[in-house]
Amino acid sequence: MKRLSVFILTVLGVITLAGCKTTQQAEAGRLGLPGDNLNLYAVLKLFQESPTLESFERSLNDSAGKINNLDLNGDNKVDYIRVIDSMEGNVHNIILRAEAGQGQEQNVAVIVLERLADNSVNIQVVGDEDLYGKDYIIEPNYGNKQAETPNPAYQGNEVYDNQAVYVETTPFEIAAWPVIVFIYGPGYVPWYSPWYWDYYPAYWIPWIPFYWHYYFGYHYYWNYYYFGHYHRTHSYKNKGWREHYYNSSTLRSRSTVFRQRVTKGDFRKTYSKPVDAQNGATLFRQNFPKAPTVNKPLPKFRNSGAPIIKRKDNFINVPKTKQMKTEPPRAQQPRPTFNPSKIKQPSKKKDVKD
Repeated sequence: MKRLSVFILTVLGVITLAGCKTTQQAEAGRLGLPGDNLNLYAVLKLFQESPTLESFERSLNDSAGKINNLDLNGDNKVDYIRVIDSMEGNVHNIILRAEAGQGQEQNVAVIVLERLADNSVNIQVVGDEDLYGKDYIIEPNYGNKQAETPNPAYQGNEVYDNQAVYVETTPFEIAAWPVIVFIYGPGYVPWYSPWYWDYYPAYWIPWIPFYWHYYFGYHYYWNYYYFGHYHRTHSYKNKGWREHYYNSSTLRSRSTVFRQRVTKGDFRKTYSKPVDAQNGATLFRQNFPKAPTVNKPLPKFRNSGAPIIKRKDNFINVPKTKQMKTEPPRAQQPRPTFNPSKIKQPSKKKDVKD
């Protein structure tokens, strides 16, 4: 009886773990948190392509880019995100801070740059816990690092998800990004956004935020690039940074209005329109008709609104391995047939006496 009980508990444990794994796969693509409306993969891509922090801030708040979809104060308008560089020695904390009302600033994320002794640079984008949960970190694919989130299926020396290619980089290559060359260049003055609540640049025209599924449908087709170049991790490159950030009143700002809305569950409403995903996908196809994933179908959605991400769509980030050399196949020769009558039998000789 005791053995039977142990067996039943073991089976139940395996089923529970399998269920958790399936749920985790099904929930891939969304956190269920306000940060779902600011894709940090897209933020890192934009940062890599920007020449200066000022241009980065402008592009981040450009409606054409469909990157910023945050409405933290619930006024049905996308919030302006300020970019502030807080420099501490060889570390730059590029703070993304949303204006959620008069005196209501909320940190969204921080891009952490650290220049090493050999002049190479490490970079990570860290989502603030209020929006992304604990230790949500996006970074480039630094070779030979095991990613902690889905990446494309691995084949030989490259990784593919349809046409997606897994691309590794190094801190030396990161140091050559235009914006990083600008930041660590001579005469650089740390950028501090001059804008604030109700005082914005002339180009800023806030728009009505999209439902999350529209936002998901649009960025889903960028995943071939996002997951090919970046991955999620829980490990900080700069040891001690986390404690320093969350204990700092100068680096971190929090909005009481935003936190009250989170407590009330106001942000759940953004997940109520799965049908909008197709509209987001259509817009992507119009803007990028030559993208390698435009013909890829969108995933289906559960009743909860969560996308069902199939296992074959996931990425697997593994170290590069040497390709095995393969020889061309040899021409097949016909197999000989077995005929017992053709086998030579030993001759029987009588013993001869001397």
